[in-house]
Amino acid sequence: MRTSLMARLVVGSLFAAVVLLAQADVPQVRSVEPATAKVGDVLTATGENLDRANVAEAYLTAGTNDFKVAIPSRGQGRLRLR
Repeated sequence: MRTSLMARLVVGSLFAAVVLLAQADVPQVRSVEPATAKVGDVLTATGENLDRANVAEAYLTAGTNDFKVAIPSRGQGRLRLR
């Protein structure tokens, strides 16, 4: 009985570690400046894990409409969007 409980704890711990590692590189946008923009304006999105390995495309949403935007440059924790 004790071995079974220990095996469950080990499997549970490994599963929790895999879940935490999988979530470590999820892109998170904390802010976008300026708050309003028109087509052609450049916006700056700041956050975490915004590098090429984690973000291939970017979209801005206005209500139910999604607009794909270009990413002309990126840096540590920021994306420039046009």
